Amino acid sequence: MSGTPDGFGLFPAALPSTSPSTVVKFYNGSTLLGSAPLLFVSQQQINAVVPAGVAGTTIAPITAVKISVTYNGNESSKLTANVKAADPGIFSPPPPTARARAPF
Repeated sequence: MSGTPDGFGLFPAALPSTSPSTVVKFYNGSTLLGSAPLLFVSQQQINAVVPAGVAGTTIAPITAVKISVTYNGNESSKLTANVKAADPGIFSPPPPTARARAPF
């Protein structure tokens, strides 16, 4: 087994949170929540993973964050984005229906 999450060495153990010249940061007001691990960076697009702490907690959820991109040391103006807690519906069973039938 290797030291990677998949055990086969196909994926890195941790994704980089910066490229050589690009950083994506999430803020709650003026408080830095974290830098996003970057999956892909080009001139037209950045694919990033939102850090887990961005949603807050069940007691103190965060409903909006500010996002900035720093490229070659120049930080963009902050963009406001709404936040929703993770809801992985594809892994949840469907709700029961009133017409549920037993198999014959």
